[in-house]
Amino acid sequence: MDSRLQELATSIKASGVVIYTIQFANSGSAMETLLKSVASGPDSPYYHYAPDGAALQQVFREVANHLSELRISK
Repeated sequence: MDSRLQELATSIKASGVVIYTIQFANSGSAMETLLKSVASGPDSPYYHYAPDGAALQQVFREVANHLSELRISK
């Protein structure tokens, strides 16, 4: 499943779609590696780790702020 997810994410990103991933409460390095490879970039603003609910709320605020800065173009 992980390889299929990576293939799908690569295809989606190649079409110009930005992917954000959030790792919530699971600090496993295998999951981190997978989510970083799926995201449009391996660090913020595309990949985030949120160990708890408060951090998760902050991550969503950061992603929302980043999305509000993007411009839609044809």
